[in-house]
Formats: sequence, structure tokens, C-alpha cells
Amino acid sequence: MTTTYDLTTVPNTAYQIYQQPSNGYVRKHVFSIADLATHVAGDAAKVIPLFKGEFVRNVYVRNITASTTGSSTIEVGDSGSATGWSASIDATAAAGTIAVCGGANVFTQLGSGTYAVTWVGGKNYTAADYILVTLGSTAPANGVFEIYAEILPLSTSGSAV
Repeated sequence: MTTTYDLTTVPNTAYQIYQQPSNGYVRKHVFSIADLATHVAGDAAKVIPLFKGEFVRNVYVRNITASTTGSSTIEVGDSGSATGWSASIDATAAAGTIAVCGGANVFTQLGSGTYAVTWVGGKNYTAADYILVTLGSTAPANGVFEIYAEILPLSTSGSAV
């Protein structure tokens, strides 16, 4: 006969189980191309500050007002890679269109059973950083976008950039 122990109610003192006071939160920034003095490919804007110890699960971009510049794109990243979250978001997409930027980090759940899955997304920030929006190779001359960062508070230390 085997025994199953439930350590969720009385955690091992060497490996304490902590519950975050929050299941996460979202930071949002409304970004207008008009906020930039120029509108050429490669122009960029820091739009959301990130704190040391935060884990960003996903970044979302919602078109509020579509760009009228044909085939224009924006990129989403951070200080490590301007395209780390997404290399190409259609800036001409209809108002209300949401792009999910999962990033390049790939996670695989341990095991090979029925529930073993692989998914893309998330980045642990070990130092203060920011979400960066960069105008793509065909830069939009106009347009308004909401940028969202879905964050888990893994630490409360550090400061924003």
C-alpha cells in the first residue's frame, strides 16, 4: 500500500510554499504613432516599465486606430531584443484586432504523459527593463495601439526603468 502526503497545508520548512497576494496584474499603455517626433523605420518607444523579479507571461497589442500606411508594422520587444515579443504586428489591422505576442522563450512541462505540453511565452526579468515598441521596416505614419503586459509578481524588489 502506498501513502500520498498532502504538503500543501503544512509545507516542509526547507521548501516553504508561498502564495502570491495577487495572481498577477496587467500594465497598459496607449501608444500613438503621433507620440513620436519622426515616423521612420526603427524609431522606438519605451512604453511599459518592468521591475526586477517580474515575470511577463504575454504582451498583447490591440489596434485602436489602424495605420493608413499600407503594409506597415510594429515590433514589440525589450532592451535585449527589439523583436523579442513579436517581430511583426500588422499596424493596418482593423480597430479592435488583438495580436498576442508570446515571445521566443519556449517552456515544456516535465513528463511525457497525457498532460505534457510545450508552449511559447513568458520571460523572467532579473533586472529592471521595459516593453519597447519599434516601427517596422514599413513604418506606420499614424495609428493608435494599446499595449498590455500580463505580469506575475515574483518579487517586489527593484525599481522600474
